[in-house]
Amino acid sequence: MTAIGIFIFMEQKKYGLIPLFLLAVLFLSPFFDGARSDYAVLIIETLTFVLSAFLVFSNKIKKTLLDFPIAIFSGIILFSIFFTLYFNASFNFLFLYITYILLFYIVVSVYSQQFKGYIYSGLAVVAGVISILAIAQFLKGLTPLATFPNKNLSAGYIAAVFCLVSGILFTRPVNSIKKIIYFFVLIVSGIALFISDSRGGIFAVLFGMSYLFYSKFKI
Repeated sequence: MTAIGIFIFMEQKKYGLIPLFLLAVLFLSPFFDGARSDYAVLIIETLTFVLSAFLVFSNKIKKTLLDFPIAIFSGIILFSIFFTLYFNASFNFLFLYITYILLFYIVVSVYSQQFKGYIYSGLAVVAGVISILAIAQFLKGLTPLATFPNKNLSAGYIAAVFCLVSGILFTRPVNSIKKIIYFFVLIVSGIALFISDSRGGIFAVLFGMSYLFYSKFKI
């Protein structure tokens, strides 16, 4: 615990607390029932709103080319809430939608090459852990859900990181330690996808890898 405290103290002095808390939100959310349960959503939404408040008060929110389209789309969603037959469910969706939009602006506002490296490495490690959990569940005769409420969500998360890690390995220079970690993640995530019996996850990898090879070799 002392070592973790020292690491956080040193990193926040270099990059600030907001990027570190954002990484915590991104990396921990899959372990809270895939961020689908009420308690998980509450935790993620609360942390996101707190981070957004810090950025707003420190005037660090960056503008993007998507600001106007997001504003229009958000207005349509807000307007439709008042004409829905399922007000409670729609209201909950609205808060979840706002959370995703805020996460987008937080990422844009704190983005840097160092932060990008943390995201790539962190997502690879999280996907590796989730894949190992899914494999362990399968060996016990259980449905390989890992930490998600159903196998398709689990496979979808693993498939996205599988394609990301493959793209990094085949298109960018990577040091030996990261290369070993990434290859290990590819192996365990590939096994987890195969045993998931999720057609969506498998097709996602096939399409993602097809695009990767097309862009790499111009097939």
